This record gives sequence, C-alpha cells and structure tokens, in this order.
Amino acid sequence: MKNSKKTNFKKIFAPTVMAGAVFLSTIGLMNTNVSAEINKDNYLADNECTIVIDKADNIVKTNKPQKATGVCNKLVSGMYFKKGKREFYSLNGWRIDYVNYSGEPFYFGFSSGDAIAKVFLTDSKQNVKGKTMHVAPTKLSVYKSPIKSAKKLTTVKRYKTVVVKDVKGTWAKVVANGKTGWVLRNSLVNEVTVTEVKKIIIKYKTYTRLDPTLETGKKVLANKGHDGIKYTYYKTKYRNGKQVSKKKKIWTDIAERKQDEYYRLGE
Repeated sequence: MKNSKKTNFKKIFAPTVMAGAVFLSTIGLMNTNVSAEINKDNYLADNECTIVIDKADNIVKTNKPQKATGVCNKLVSGMYFKKGKREFYSLNGWRIDYVNYSGEPFYFGFSSGDAIAKVFLTDSKQNVKGKTMHVAPTKLSVYKSPIKSAKKLTTVKRYKTVVVKDVKGTWAKVVANGKTGWVLRNSLVNEVTVTEVKKIIIKYKTYTRLDPTLETGKKVLANKGHDGIKYTYYKTKYRNGKQVSKKKKIWTDIAERKQDEYYRLGE
C-alpha cells in the first residue's frame, strides 16, 4: 500500500507557559508534517517509534520533555502539563498536538522518511502493586535485578501484560512470561487503546466463457487474474489486562482490487 504524504492538520496553538519548551524542541522540525488520528493513507509508514508520557513529570516545572525512541528520538518529544485545574498530554513539534488517549498513533513525515509514533500515558507515582499492567515499548526487557547492566531474563512485546509484585524507585518487580524480574516502571501503562491494521488477501476467481469464434475445444487466456489486497484498521481499548470496549472498525481500504481470470473456450 503506497503511503501518502498528505496530512490532515489541526491548528492548535501552544500555551504561552510552554513557549520555552516548545522552542527548544522545534529546532530541526521545520520540515516535519504531523497529524493526530492518522488516516488510512499514511498509517502504514516505513518506521515506528514510541513515546511514554509520565503524568508524574510536569514538563513546565522540569523543562525536560520525554523523548521518543527510534527515528523520532531527536525530533519528537512528549509532555504532561498541569497548572491549576488545567492539564493535558501533548506532543511538541512546531506546534502542539494533544494526546487524547493512551496508545494514540501519530504520523510524522520527516525529510528523511516517515514514522508512526505510538503515544502512551502513565503515572509512575500511582500505586500499581498487585495490578496487571500493559507494556508500552515495542519490546520491554525484564532484568534479574533493578539495574540495566543485570542479566536479561526475557522480553515482553508491546500491549502484552505483566503482573506487578513490587515497586522500587523507578523500577517495578513483575511476573512476565513465567519469570520474575525487574522492568522500568514508566514503561508500564494501565490503559491502552490498541490500533491495528489487518491485511486481507482477496483471491481471484477463474471463469470460462464460450466463444463461437474459436475452434471447438480450443482454450485461450483472455484475462490473467491476480489477488486483491484490502486493509482494515481496528481500535480496541483495554484496562489492566481486560478488554473494556468492543473491537471497532475505523476504516477499510482496498489497496488493490482483485482481477479475475477469464478463458475463452471454443464451442
């Protein structure tokens, strides 16, 4: 499916209290296109990255945006803002894009290529002991002890769940894949909306048509067939390991229509 660089823009202006943080992050982003609630034309980007925004870290106070992974690392960052009753999660580029839910996908068109950023929301100060939590990174390493230099026991894929046994500073002791080890606490989220695209192959059919102009019994290929391809985009919401919303179909797109195969058969 061919990716489109066309982007639906929502004009959202940054609050004045964010001006300093936004300015620092806009350097190098002037040639970047970004869109929230990405559409079917740009969902299948060449790259993917992850951003976890921690509610426990108020960017206005620390002025340290939470950075993305992979190809988005140096160009995209996330933030949590709260002042009085006003609070929001957002991404910053050359403007602010608000994050509406944990797991929301955003499309970024860089001069060097494009990427889908999956944005997750968490609160590292929340008591999660005994709770089932979802994994935000594409792959999360589970260590034998709460230090990155420790032996890796296993890895857990994005959206899968772990059970938290204890929390120690920035680390959480979990049970994952039948093993007990330590993971970074801010990599765990209690709620996710899973977005997925399913590729469906539509098989072509073969037909034969009688043709009185042909010699009796002679068969000639009139039109060669090929399979069609259809993409369907779904969203499903989970909380602490349980599905809390029905799987919702957002859109269906036929990337390539099937072409049936026809033969001419002499009567």
